[in-house]
Amino acid sequence: FVPVGFSVKAGCVGFTLGAFDPALPLVIDPWVTYLGGSSGRSEPSGMTQTPSGGVLVIGETGANNFPVSGGSFQNVFRGETDAFVIALTKNGVPRWSTYFGGSGYELPRQFRSGINGRMVAVGSTNSNDFPVSPGAFQSSRNSNWVDLFLFVLDDSLGRRYWSTYCGGSRGEYPVLLLTLHNGDILNGVQSNSPDYPTVPV
Repeated sequence: FVPVGFSVKAGCVGFTLGAFDPALPLVIDPWVTYLGGSSGRSEPSGMTQTPSGGVLVIGETGANNFPVSGGSFQNVFRGETDAFVIALTKNGVPRWSTYFGGSGYELPRQFRSGINGRMVAVGSTNSNDFPVSPGAFQSSRNSNWVDLFLFVLDDSLGRRYWSTYCGGSRGEYPVLLLTLHNGDILNGVQSNSPDYPTVPV
């Protein structure tokens, strides 16, 4: 992607461009869309490009009528706010969308495209019933405030690979998320918990 924005000069709307290679073709093909429901606020927190040239958008919503797709992982709004993920084609046409959350609130903070068409998301939740997958690293919430959540979806169909809590008794906040070439995930955390879950290395 080349960074691009709109500008207005002498009553005419144009584009401002970031750095690009002048030796390569430059195609400006903008599209604009609304995204959200009518019953609450929807706010994006991240966007990334897919291998096919489309985009994935993640955010939080308080709308119980956010436009989720049929057969999505979670098609019912469950909380104060839920995370949402939507996949759009390179022309801005929705491919799939889903809620992801429990009966409290979910605040997605970062997400990345990984290998093999998978996307990874991390954020904070105060839901006691966040939808963890069978055999999750941490199946229940430990904090009276917020725990981290992580989930991995297939970016072509929106299927869940796995999801988990991760946190101790005094709250955690994500500060870094990286996907490595071997498929591993590196998640940096600010923790206030003396009992943050660790594993031997």
